[in-house]
Amino acid sequence: MKSTKVRGKTRNGEIHNQYIIIGTERFFADHKIQEFKERLKVDESFDLDTFYASENSIDEILQKLYLMPFISSRRLVVVKNLEDLDDAALEKFATLINASTSHNCLIMTFTIAKDKPKHAKTAKKLRKLFAKAERITYEKKTEKIRKYIAQRSARANINLSESMLQYLEDEFSNDITGLENEFEKIENYFAEAQAMKLTNMQDLAKGLSDFSKYQVVNAFLDGRRETLQYFEELLPYLKSDAEMVYALTRGLLYRAQRSRKQSKVVTEILAQMSEIDKKVKRGSHFGDLMLELLFLKYAPVFRKGDFYG
Repeated sequence: MKSTKVRGKTRNGEIHNQYIIIGTERFFADHKIQEFKERLKVDESFDLDTFYASENSIDEILQKLYLMPFISSRRLVVVKNLEDLDDAALEKFATLINASTSHNCLIMTFTIAKDKPKHAKTAKKLRKLFAKAERITYEKKTEKIRKYIAQRSARANINLSESMLQYLEDEFSNDITGLENEFEKIENYFAEAQAMKLTNMQDLAKGLSDFSKYQVVNAFLDGRRETLQYFEELLPYLKSDAEMVYALTRGLLYRAQRSRKQSKVVTEILAQMSEIDKKVKRGSHFGDLMLELLFLKYAPVFRKGDFYG
Protein backbone atom coordinates (compact mmCIF):
# COMPACT_ATOMS: atom_id res chain seq x y z
CA MET A 1 0.00 0.00 0.00
CA LYS A 2 1.38 3.38 -0.97
CA SER A 3 1.63 6.08 1.67
CA THR A 4 -0.72 8.38 -0.25
CA LYS A 5 -3.47 5.76 -0.08
CA VAL A 6 -3.03 5.34 3.66
CA ARG A 7 -3.20 9.10 4.18
CA GLY A 8 -6.49 9.13 2.30
CA LYS A 9 -7.97 6.50 4.56
CA THR A 10 -6.97 8.21 7.78
CA ARG A 11 -8.45 11.48 6.56
CA ASN A 12 -11.78 9.71 5.96
CA GLY A 13 -11.82 8.50 9.54
CA GLU A 14 -10.81 4.89 8.94
CA ILE A 15 -7.81 4.07 11.10
CA HIS A 16 -6.75 0.42 11.25
CA ASN A 17 -5.54 -1.49 14.27
CA GLN A 18 -2.08 -2.24 12.93
CA TYR A 19 0.39 -0.51 10.61
CA ILE A 20 3.94 -1.25 9.60
CA ILE A 21 6.00 1.60 8.14
CA ILE A 22 8.71 0.39 5.76
CA GLY A 23 11.36 2.65 4.25
CA THR A 24 14.95 3.79 4.06
CA GLU A 25 14.54 6.93 6.20
CA ARG A 26 13.44 7.10 9.84
CA PHE A 27 12.35 10.69 9.27
CA PHE A 28 9.36 9.56 7.20
CA ALA A 29 8.31 7.05 9.85
CA ASP A 30 8.43 9.69 12.59
CA HIS A 31 6.48 12.09 10.39
CA LYS A 32 3.77 9.49 9.77
CA ILE A 33 3.55 8.59 13.48
CA GLN A 34 3.00 12.28 14.25
CA GLU A 35 0.12 12.30 11.75
CA PHE A 36 -1.52 9.41 13.59
CA LYS A 37 -1.09 11.17 16.94
CA GLU A 38 -2.90 14.20 15.59
CA ARG A 39 -5.61 12.16 13.88
CA LEU A 40 -6.36 10.10 16.96
CA LYS A 41 -5.97 13.15 19.23
CA VAL A 42 -3.86 11.02 21.52
CA ASP A 43 -3.05 12.35 24.96
CA GLU A 44 0.67 11.64 24.97
CA SER A 45 0.93 11.70 28.75
CA PHE A 46 -1.49 8.80 29.24
CA ASP A 47 -2.30 7.02 25.98
CA LEU A 48 0.97 6.85 24.05
CA ASP A 49 3.60 4.17 24.52
CA THR A 50 6.82 3.93 22.51
CA PHE A 51 8.95 0.78 22.50
CA TYR A 52 12.11 -0.37 20.74
CA ALA A 53 12.07 -3.88 19.34
CA SER A 54 15.49 -4.92 20.64
CA GLU A 55 15.07 -3.31 24.07
CA ASN A 56 11.54 -4.20 25.12
CA SER A 57 9.92 -7.62 25.45
CA ILE A 58 6.84 -8.63 23.49
CA ASP A 59 5.04 -9.11 26.82
CA GLU A 60 5.56 -5.44 27.72
CA ILE A 61 4.27 -4.38 24.31
CA LEU A 62 1.18 -6.61 24.41
CA GLN A 63 0.37 -5.48 27.95
CA LYS A 64 0.13 -1.86 26.76
CA LEU A 65 -1.60 -2.85 23.53
CA TYR A 66 -4.50 -4.39 25.48
CA LEU A 67 -4.67 -1.59 28.05
CA MET A 68 -7.78 0.59 27.73
CA PRO A 69 -7.11 4.25 26.83
CA PHE A 70 -7.37 6.67 29.72
CA ILE A 71 -8.45 9.87 27.97
CA SER A 72 -8.09 9.35 24.21
CA SER A 73 -10.47 7.39 22.00
CA ARG A 74 -7.74 4.80 21.33
CA ARG A 75 -4.33 4.07 22.79
CA LEU A 76 -1.40 4.45 20.39
CA VAL A 77 1.42 1.92 20.75
CA VAL A 78 4.57 2.48 18.70
CA VAL A 79 7.25 -0.20 18.20
CA LYS A 80 10.36 1.11 16.47
CA ASN A 81 13.34 -0.55 14.80
CA LEU A 82 12.03 -4.02 13.98
CA GLU A 83 15.12 -4.32 11.76
CA ASP A 84 17.17 -4.87 14.94
CA LEU A 85 15.57 -8.29 15.49
CA ASP A 86 17.07 -11.41 13.94
CA ASP A 87 14.91 -13.58 11.66
CA ALA A 88 13.74 -15.96 14.42
CA ALA A 89 12.85 -13.15 16.84
CA LEU A 90 11.08 -11.19 14.10
CA GLU A 91 9.00 -14.22 13.10
CA LYS A 92 8.00 -14.89 16.71
CA PHE A 93 7.12 -11.22 17.19
CA ALA A 94 4.97 -11.22 14.03
CA THR A 95 3.11 -14.38 15.09
CA LEU A 96 2.10 -12.84 18.43
CA ILE A 97 1.13 -9.51 16.84
CA ASN A 98 -0.98 -11.25 14.18
CA ALA A 99 -2.89 -13.03 16.95
CA SER A 100 -3.76 -9.74 18.64
CA THR A 101 -7.43 -8.75 18.87
CA SER A 102 -6.81 -5.35 20.44
CA HIS A 103 -8.73 -2.38 19.04
CA ASN A 104 -5.98 0.08 19.97
CA CYS A 105 -3.66 1.34 17.25
CA LEU A 106 -0.26 -0.32 16.84
CA ILE A 107 2.38 1.25 14.59
CA MET A 108 5.61 -0.62 13.83
CA THR A 109 8.63 0.67 11.90
CA PHE A 110 11.20 -1.19 9.84
CA THR A 111 14.12 0.70 8.25
CA ILE A 112 15.65 -1.03 5.23
CA ALA A 113 19.11 -0.52 3.75
CA LYS A 114 19.12 1.77 0.72
CA ASP A 115 20.09 -0.78 -1.94
CA LYS A 116 17.01 -1.60 -4.01
CA PRO A 117 17.33 -5.41 -4.30
CA LYS A 118 17.38 -5.83 -0.53
CA HIS A 119 14.56 -3.30 -0.17
CA ALA A 120 12.23 -5.27 -2.45
CA LYS A 121 13.12 -8.62 -0.89
CA THR A 122 12.66 -7.40 2.68
CA ALA A 123 9.40 -5.59 1.91
CA LYS A 124 7.98 -8.80 0.43
CA LYS A 125 9.05 -10.76 3.50
CA LEU A 126 7.42 -8.25 5.85
CA ARG A 127 4.15 -8.41 3.90
CA LYS A 128 3.97 -12.13 4.62
CA LEU A 129 5.04 -11.87 8.26
CA PHE A 130 2.68 -9.07 9.28
CA ALA A 131 -0.40 -10.18 7.39
CA LYS A 132 -2.86 -8.10 9.45
CA ALA A 133 -0.89 -4.84 9.32
CA GLU A 134 -1.54 -2.11 6.78
CA ARG A 135 1.73 -1.24 5.04
CA ILE A 136 3.05 2.29 4.56
CA THR A 137 6.01 2.20 2.22
CA TYR A 138 8.37 5.06 1.45
CA GLU A 139 10.89 4.83 -1.37
CA LYS A 140 12.81 8.03 -2.03
CA LYS A 141 13.67 8.74 -5.67
CA THR A 142 17.19 10.14 -5.64
CA GLU A 143 16.80 11.51 -9.17
CA LYS A 144 14.12 13.88 -7.84
CA ILE A 145 16.23 15.24 -5.01
CA ARG A 146 16.85 18.64 -6.65
CA LYS A 147 13.11 19.11 -7.21
CA TYR A 148 12.49 18.19 -3.58
CA ILE A 149 15.12 20.71 -2.42
CA ALA A 150 13.55 23.42 -4.57
CA GLN A 151 10.07 22.72 -3.19
CA ARG A 152 11.33 22.53 0.38
CA SER A 153 13.22 25.81 0.12
CA ALA A 154 10.22 27.50 -1.55
CA ARG A 155 7.96 26.45 1.33
CA ALA A 156 10.45 27.95 3.76
CA ASN A 157 10.79 31.09 1.59
CA ILE A 158 14.53 30.51 1.24
CA ASN A 159 16.35 31.60 -1.91
CA LEU A 160 19.36 29.29 -2.31
CA SER A 161 22.29 30.00 -4.60
CA GLU A 162 23.37 27.47 -7.24
CA SER A 163 26.40 26.54 -5.16
CA MET A 164 24.20 25.84 -2.14
CA LEU A 165 21.81 23.74 -4.25
CA GLN A 166 24.75 21.69 -5.51
CA TYR A 167 26.05 21.26 -1.97
CA LEU A 168 22.70 19.99 -0.66
CA GLU A 169 22.12 17.73 -3.66
CA ASP A 170 25.58 16.20 -3.45
CA GLU A 171 25.81 15.88 0.32
CA PHE A 172 22.30 14.60 1.03
CA SER A 173 21.24 12.81 -2.18
CA ASN A 174 20.89 9.55 -0.23
CA ASP A 175 20.00 10.99 3.16
CA ILE A 176 16.64 12.75 3.26
CA THR A 177 16.76 12.85 7.07
CA GLY A 178 20.06 14.72 6.97
CA LEU A 179 18.61 17.09 4.38
CA GLU A 180 15.64 17.86 6.59
CA ASN A 181 17.96 18.53 9.52
CA GLU A 182 20.02 20.87 7.35
CA PHE A 183 16.91 22.78 6.31
CA GLU A 184 15.93 23.12 9.96
CA LYS A 185 19.29 24.74 10.68
CA ILE A 186 18.87 27.09 7.72
CA GLU A 187 15.34 28.02 8.78
CA ASN A 188 16.47 28.68 12.35
CA TYR A 189 19.19 30.93 11.06
CA PHE A 190 16.74 32.83 8.87
CA ALA A 191 14.40 33.34 11.79
CA GLU A 192 17.17 35.11 13.68
CA ALA A 193 19.10 36.85 10.93
CA GLN A 194 16.48 37.36 8.20
CA ALA A 195 19.32 37.21 5.68
CA MET A 196 21.91 34.69 4.60
CA LYS A 197 25.51 35.68 3.98
CA LEU A 198 28.14 33.40 2.51
CA THR A 199 30.39 33.41 5.57
CA ASN A 200 27.47 32.59 7.86
CA MET A 201 26.25 29.84 5.54
CA GLN A 202 29.70 28.24 5.60
CA ASP A 203 29.51 28.00 9.36
CA LEU A 204 25.92 26.85 9.19
CA ALA A 205 26.49 24.05 6.70
CA LYS A 206 27.53 20.64 7.98
CA GLY A 207 31.15 21.06 6.95
CA LEU A 208 33.11 24.01 5.65
CA SER A 209 34.67 22.05 2.81
CA ASP A 210 31.37 20.44 1.80
CA PHE A 211 29.96 23.82 0.88
CA SER A 212 33.05 25.86 -0.03
CA LYS A 213 34.28 23.48 -2.71
CA TYR A 214 31.30 24.55 -4.81
CA GLN A 215 32.20 28.17 -4.19
CA VAL A 216 35.56 27.38 -5.84
CA VAL A 217 33.82 25.57 -8.70
CA ASN A 218 31.46 28.47 -9.39
CA ALA A 219 34.27 31.01 -9.23
CA PHE A 220 36.33 28.93 -11.67
CA LEU A 221 33.48 28.41 -14.13
CA ASP A 222 32.64 32.12 -13.97
CA GLY A 223 36.29 32.95 -14.72
CA ARG A 224 36.65 34.97 -11.54
CA ARG A 225 40.08 35.98 -10.30
CA GLU A 226 39.23 34.97 -6.72
CA THR A 227 39.27 31.27 -7.69
CA LEU A 228 42.81 30.65 -6.43
CA GLN A 229 42.14 32.60 -3.25
CA TYR A 230 39.04 30.54 -2.49
CA PHE A 231 40.92 27.33 -3.26
CA GLU A 232 43.82 28.19 -0.96
CA GLU A 233 41.40 29.04 1.86
CA LEU A 234 39.69 25.69 1.35
CA LEU A 235 42.84 23.52 1.29
CA PRO A 236 43.16 22.98 5.08
CA TYR A 237 39.65 21.50 5.16
CA LEU A 238 39.92 19.08 2.23
CA LYS A 239 40.39 15.44 3.15
CA SER A 240 41.71 14.77 -0.36
CA ASP A 241 42.22 16.72 -3.56
CA ALA A 242 40.02 14.06 -5.18
CA GLU A 243 37.05 15.83 -3.53
CA MET A 244 37.86 18.97 -5.48
CA VAL A 245 38.23 17.04 -8.74
CA TYR A 246 34.81 15.45 -8.21
CA ALA A 247 33.17 18.81 -7.45
CA LEU A 248 34.79 20.40 -10.50
CA THR A 249 33.63 17.58 -12.76
CA ARG A 250 30.11 17.77 -11.41
CA GLY A 251 29.95 21.54 -11.82
CA LEU A 252 31.44 21.52 -15.31
CA LEU A 253 29.03 18.87 -16.58
CA TYR A 254 26.07 20.65 -14.96
CA ARG A 255 26.94 23.87 -16.76
CA ALA A 256 27.76 22.11 -20.04
CA GLN A 257 24.33 20.46 -20.12
CA ARG A 258 22.74 23.89 -19.95
CA SER A 259 24.94 25.58 -22.54
CA ARG A 260 23.91 25.96 -26.16
CA LYS A 261 27.50 26.23 -27.26
CA GLN A 262 29.72 23.18 -26.93
CA SER A 263 33.50 23.47 -26.97
CA LYS A 264 36.55 21.22 -27.05
CA VAL A 265 37.57 23.05 -23.86
CA VAL A 266 35.22 20.76 -21.94
CA THR A 267 36.98 17.67 -23.25
CA GLU A 268 40.39 19.15 -22.49
CA ILE A 269 39.49 20.07 -18.92
CA LEU A 270 37.84 16.73 -18.19
CA ALA A 271 40.86 14.87 -19.55
CA GLN A 272 43.20 16.95 -17.41
CA MET A 273 41.06 16.47 -14.30
CA SER A 274 41.03 12.73 -14.94
CA GLU A 275 44.83 12.72 -14.96
CA ILE A 276 44.96 14.79 -11.78
CA ASP A 277 42.50 12.43 -10.10
CA LYS A 278 44.58 9.37 -11.02
CA LYS A 279 47.77 10.95 -9.67
CA VAL A 280 46.08 12.07 -6.47
CA LYS A 281 44.70 8.60 -5.85
CA ARG A 282 48.15 7.11 -6.38
CA GLY A 283 49.43 9.29 -3.55
CA SER A 284 50.92 12.23 -5.46
CA HIS A 285 51.91 15.18 -3.27
CA PHE A 286 51.38 17.66 -6.07
CA GLY A 287 47.58 17.60 -6.25
CA ASP A 288 47.27 21.16 -4.96
CA LEU A 289 49.77 22.42 -7.52
CA MET A 290 48.11 20.57 -10.39
CA LEU A 291 44.73 22.05 -9.49
CA GLU A 292 46.18 25.55 -9.21
CA LEU A 293 47.70 25.19 -12.68
CA LEU A 294 44.32 24.01 -13.98
CA PHE A 295 42.65 27.12 -12.57
CA LEU A 296 45.32 29.42 -14.01
CA LYS A 297 45.14 27.84 -17.45
CA TYR A 298 41.39 27.69 -17.95
CA ALA A 299 39.84 30.44 -15.81
CA PRO A 300 40.70 33.08 -18.46
CA VAL A 301 38.85 30.94 -21.04
CA PHE A 302 35.61 31.18 -19.04
CA ARG A 303 36.20 34.86 -18.31
CA LYS A 304 36.43 35.64 -22.04
CA GLY A 305 33.23 33.72 -22.72
CA ASP A 306 34.91 31.24 -25.07
CA PHE A 307 32.97 28.35 -23.60
CA TYR A 308 29.51 29.70 -22.83
CA GLY A 309 27.64 31.17 -25.75
